[in-house]
Amino acid sequence: MFDHTRTDEFIDFIAGIPAIFHPKYAVDDEQLGEIWRHVGHSFNISEKEANAQWELLSRIHRIMNDDLPPQAFYSTTTSTGSEWLEAEQALAAALSPFYRLRLDFLLTDNQQKMKAVIGLVAIVALCVLETSATLQNVTVRGIAVCNKRRLANAQVQLYDRDTLDPNDLLAEVHTNREGEFELFGSEDEIGSIEPFIRITHNCNAKPGCSRRDDYDVPKEKIGDVYDMTYVTLDIIVHGEKEIC
Repeated sequence: MFDHTRTDEFIDFIAGIPAIFHPKYAVDDEQLGEIWRHVGHSFNISEKEANAQWELLSRIHRIMNDDLPPQAFYSTTTSTGSEWLEAEQALAAALSPFYRLRLDFLLTDNQQKMKAVIGLVAIVALCVLETSATLQNVTVRGIAVCNKRRLANAQVQLYDRDTLDPNDLLAEVHTNREGEFELFGSEDEIGSIEPFIRITHNCNAKPGCSRRDDYDVPKEKIGDVYDMTYVTLDIIVHGEKEIC
């Protein structure tokens, strides 16, 4: 039985025998059988087991690159996409981060060049995005008030709102005994950051529950100090949420 802890070694071994997968090496069945006997002997398995293991890896590599046409690959497999089992698809998904690039020697030269160009374009695009992002900051301060009294120990968080990703938490504090808070946060962002304050508190909340209010920071206060002065928490704001 094949020792799967030697999969990396097995792939490297096959990569050194292009006659197995490259069509320019016109080997006959007898020669190919001799090659597989040699592979099997090297890994303490039979010729049939060695061939089957390679067939599995070849199919898995196809699944990892299911967006590519058959002519993008050197090797041929005995199965087509519709015949691949769900187990192999799951295995391909699990192994893809580890073996997809290692098996890319099965791709034709043109396909490898194309992937290299795409990778280079992606790297350049990422560099452009990184260089176009600017570090922006904002300071927010205020006093939390509940029923005309300053509210201590309310949770105050400063976030940067993201459209596609989860909002980024920039800073977090709790109001002091006088209900005061001050936060500073900074973020590298393409375009303008969209900061907002989130206050979680128990002002006029149901027993065992808390209220959560969000307050947008004006755009003109980015790079400056936004003084909210008194934040009246007993007033219900739009979008308020109750947490129980």
